[in-house]
Amino acid sequence: MAKLSVAQNTSPEKPEITNTLFVVPEDPDYQEFKQYGLKVAGDAVSNFAKDGDCVVCVDIHAGIDAEDGDYVVVEQGVGAEVETIIKRLKITDHGPELWADSANPSHKGPAFLGDSLKIVGLVLRKIGHSRPRPSAMKNAA
Repeated sequence: MAKLSVAQNTSPEKPEITNTLFVVPEDPDYQEFKQYGLKVAGDAVSNFAKDGDCVVCVDIHAGIDAEDGDYVVVEQGVGAEVETIIKRLKITDHGPELWADSANPSHKGPAFLGDSLKIVGLVLRKIGHSRPRPSAMKNAA
């Protein structure tokens, strides 16, 4: 088990990293890499993970390559205006595309990698709804 920093929901698809700690199992296939958790906010990947689910991720810069169909952690924005989102990676003849994976029809069309959109992590798996430890909830109050 590892204590991981987890994103808190502030607006759909735009979580902010906080100091809230959750206890989640590490993925044994990636023991040598730093793993972290994110809490899903919104419905942009609701076919995979629901609002409030926790996902275990690994830093993509650790020598791990994302593949077609993977869920990836994406930083969107520049400078102080960076948001963390989760998208599904699709590799096409025209290059990588980032897609929502949602039953909500308002999430349509791909996003493309560029200066203000970059992949920073790979989602290893979802855990389901997570609950902060009671001590973390007391410290947050």
